[in-house]
Amino acid sequence: MSKYVLLFRQGEDDKYERAIMSADFPFTVSVLNMSVLSTVPCNTELLRAEMNAPESYAGLIFTSPRAVECVAELANSKGINGWERWGLEDSPIYCVGPETYRRVTAMGKHPAMDATGVGGAECLAQHIIRRYSPSAVEKPFLFLCGNRRLDHLPALLTASHVPLQELVIYSTQDREDVELPEPLSPSFPPSAVVFFSPSSVHYANQQLRSLWDWNNMHKIAFGGSTAAEMERHCFGVSSIATEPSPFGVVQALKSCFSV
Repeated sequence: MSKYVLLFRQGEDDKYERAIMSADFPFTVSVLNMSVLSTVPCNTELLRAEMNAPESYAGLIFTSPRAVECVAELANSKGINGWERWGLEDSPIYCVGPETYRRVTAMGKHPAMDATGVGGAECLAQHIIRRYSPSAVEKPFLFLCGNRRLDHLPALLTASHVPLQELVIYSTQDREDVELPEPLSPSFPPSAVVFFSPSSVHYANQQLRSLWDWNNMHKIAFGGSTAAEMERHCFGVSSIATEPSPFGVVQALKSCFSV
């Protein structure tokens, strides 16, 4: 008997597909991908101006790989003369997520903290609040994000009176040209779905909600923020990846399939 696992994710890296296909399931597992989102850079000139003035900020915050990509694209085009001044002790870079961390380090920077394994964005916010007394923070942190960013981190910092300046540098949009990968159909749903981001949950709720009976499939979240979005839209969560990696996704699938 074959089970079909549908991945809602972006990018061309097939490391998750390879990990699932090579796992020791006692049945055949077929992996299908749906790239349901597209991202478009925006506010490039504002980004250029802010990134060329690191002395105006207490630090830089990234919570998504795409935000780092936008900065990298601008830096590679020689659009950020002040990039080398970011990441120093007086202008630290904070990030959430292993892929976000990897892309920051690929640009030659060493983030002051990656909060992935210790609570994500909420943990990073608490770290900043503890380290920087609000009365001692004279300059705001620069938070580079997308239009669908979650509220957790900015809400916590604002509530603790830590100054924050947010700049949306990319727009996430639902793709309209997406087709179900074969052999999936309205009458043939997957055995399990893996949501890799809150935005992919939003897409499924808007575009696929009435297609299947979601109660009859396993639903896996890549992380806590995605799980919270699944609960908010009443999808339910069968399992959360033990870590944000191919191994973590495989372990979540095994827990669902009781392997």
